[in-house]
Amino acid sequence: MNDLVKLGRPKNFNDKLGVRMPNIRDRKLLSKKINDRELTRLSKNIRKNILHMVHSTRSSHVGSAFSIVEILIVLYKLVMKHDKKNHKDPDRDRLVLSKGHACAAMYAILAELGYFNKKLLKEYSKNGSIMMYHINSEVPGVEFSNGSLGHGLPVALGMAIAAKNLKKKWRVFVVISVGELN
Repeated sequence: MNDLVKLGRPKNFNDKLGVRMPNIRDRKLLSKKINDRELTRLSKNIRKNILHMVHSTRSSHVGSAFSIVEILIVLYKLVMKHDKKNHKDPDRDRLVLSKGHACAAMYAILAELGYFNKKLLKEYSKNGSIMMYHINSEVPGVEFSNGSLGHGLPVALGMAIAAKNLKKKWRVFVVISVGELN
């Protein structure tokens, strides 16, 4: 048992990576504030939009989409630097949704934040639409298209390494699913 404890994370782990690991309690990382009422309102609206999208197309993955609603709200409303008017800003923070089957949540929050007209959500999973059943980078605010689980994490890692090598201050966040951890 002692050998397993010794194999834990070294004290200078952050230094070896050359990056500072974010601490959500660090108020400098939080760009804005959100109150409980606003969080509840956003959560309900996003979940309603997810249900409408999924029900209208008789598709699935409601649970997967619902499971990340608050995560996306916190990232977009409190943590990430982003601009709906300039979603290709080179200094923006990046969010990669590796669990692409939960894209209804991503589409719903981006619509709620004003990245595109909410009417576009009605095109979810329909032939010829950019609102595909798996996350699609043609949608304003989406960084990376994927299908199979496991693609998002290495892409996000590459983005983070690029930021470090280019000496940029933008950060990269990735949302993965339990299926990618097996």
